[in-house]
Amino acid sequence: MNMTSLYPIITKSFRYLLSQRLRAISSLLGVLLGVMAVVTMLSIGEGAKREATEQIRQLGLNNIIVKQLPGSEKPLLLEEFYKLKNSLTHLQSIAPLAIVEANLHAKRKELMPEILATDATFSTIYQLEMDEGRYLTHYDTQHRQLHCVLGSEIARALGNEGRLGKTLRIENQMFKIIGILKPRHWASGKAIPINAHNINQNIFIPISTKQAISLKDNSESLTEIIIQLDKEKDVATAAQIINRSLQLVHRNKTDYQVIIPQELIRQANATQRTFNFILGSIACISLLIGGIGIMNIMLATITERTREIGIRRAVGANKTHILFQFLFETLILTLSGAALGVIFGIFLSTTISFVAGWKTIITVWSIIISFILAAGVGVFAGFYPALKASRIHPIEAIRNL
Repeated sequence: MNMTSLYPIITKSFRYLLSQRLRAISSLLGVLLGVMAVVTMLSIGEGAKREATEQIRQLGLNNIIVKQLPGSEKPLLLEEFYKLKNSLTHLQSIAPLAIVEANLHAKRKELMPEILATDATFSTIYQLEMDEGRYLTHYDTQHRQLHCVLGSEIARALGNEGRLGKTLRIENQMFKIIGILKPRHWASGKAIPINAHNINQNIFIPISTKQAISLKDNSESLTEIIIQLDKEKDVATAAQIINRSLQLVHRNKTDYQVIIPQELIRQANATQRTFNFILGSIACISLLIGGIGIMNIMLATITERTREIGIRRAVGANKTHILFQFLFETLILTLSGAALGVIFGIFLSTTISFVAGWKTIITVWSIIISFILAAGVGVFAGFYPALKASRIHPIEAIRNL
């Protein structure tokens, strides 16, 4: 069949659908809703994936994090930190970290920032940038200086009390504010098995001053050890060495967790692919139901248009012409519904992002998949009615009128 014979079929299909606007709108509604569901669900899934990946990347792909597990019999100790520091090869930086349970005494009583005791290397590993002042130095740690650095949100919330040079009372000690960090984008996803630290809401103090403000804490105990290697390819091997070393000290007890951000990204991507498949399958079911609705309407249409089919066959149209005419009508309906569904899906995704605060991302491939699925549903829904119409004998069609 050439384009010359296809042209009248296409124009006739368009003219018929325009004359039956109400029926056309009702038949494409199911496809519209189905495509809208596909676009919206895939955009939510992609947004969740990007947010989880971004949060994991903030931990550093060259990094390994050894984390103390709650309720452990034997805590991580500074001794283990120094042992790893002196024994690991391909080591670029290593930093100790302890979360200090202490109260901040400020005018705003509701403020409960996370107080982190660490050293100068923490800033190097996470590339912290200063808005004002400076970060902690090795001198601060060695000489137990009562200095602190504030995250941007804490400094803003404290107002006058959070300015450079002011003093903050943490428990019974007065800490001088020597620096304020620049705001850092924080991905608030909860899809990874570690609570990453929101730098904007932290107060940093030298690790050597930890016991001065929290007597119930062991001065040697740590919450985390952050290890940064020269290259990403060395991470897996180093993690095995670290795990074996700690197993000897902790006598094979699960007092700690070795977290590899690289591996977390792989797991997050695998989980998200499964999640997208499930979401897409649910949306496809609704699209398929829309296609069944179109099939039923097309079958009813054939009964009403028996006279038209008979006359067209009598004046020279063959079975292929009739088949393509009804297939085109179905495809026009489904693709029009798909186009509207994409528009409404983008609108719904944007609304969900604005109202619920979920991150949604519309990708080109989700739109392409929607159109491919809609076209497939169109062929599926239209083939049987079109085949049935093409098999109507012209004489019988005219005789039954």
